[in-house]
Amino acid sequence: LMAGIYSVTDMQLSTVPDDDPMHELLSHIKSSSLQAQKLVRRILDLHKDRESEKSYHDLRELVEDQLDLCKILVARTTKIELLVPEEPLPVHIDEFTFRQTILNLTINARDAMGPEGFIQISLRRVAKGTEMSGILKQPMGPAPRNGVVLAFSDTGCGISMDILSKIFQPFFTTKESGKGSGFGLYNVRIFANQQDGKIGVASIPGEGTTFHLYLPIVED
Repeated sequence: LMAGIYSVTDMQLSTVPDDDPMHELLSHIKSSSLQAQKLVRRILDLHKDRESEKSYHDLRELVEDQLDLCKILVARTTKIELLVPEEPLPVHIDEFTFRQTILNLTINARDAMGPEGFIQISLRRVAKGTEMSGILKQPMGPAPRNGVVLAFSDTGCGISMDILSKIFQPFFTTKESGKGSGFGLYNVRIFANQQDGKIGVASIPGEGTTFHLYLPIVED
């Protein structure tokens, strides 16, 4: 929730002149929401061994439902495409943290792209033992169980190989001071671990980045 407030405030702030009274107010909101994100993360870290509140969902429906909020967080000229299979994708996950994961990936993509960027979100089933990412150059490894892979791609600046291994670490950010908490992708990794899933990334500098989120599928 605080990430959403931070992002929307940041977008509005860029449209308000420095001498406008609203500029100072929005700056305070942006700064406070960033501090709130850090505080909440510290509180959650104290209870990271607690059970997450999991429930059964069709992953297609969760992603489709979250799409409207994703569109608010990016520029109006940014295109978002969703590709989902016809068959249901039943999963047993924490809905709240999954929704936050989608928002974190959206914010990360938005910050890596210009306003004319393109985001593609796709869902596909993956069989046990087959490559999760489907990309041979930067593989994630074989799926431990039958599952579903959410691929989140952007046409941003990409990530260089020398920092690719660091992006899921807490406090790590390539953004300017005050423009990122360093918790977005860290939270994505925490979500994947808590749901018995996996997270991987493939990136080409200057062309874009794709995150692959594997989640085990519920079977009879």
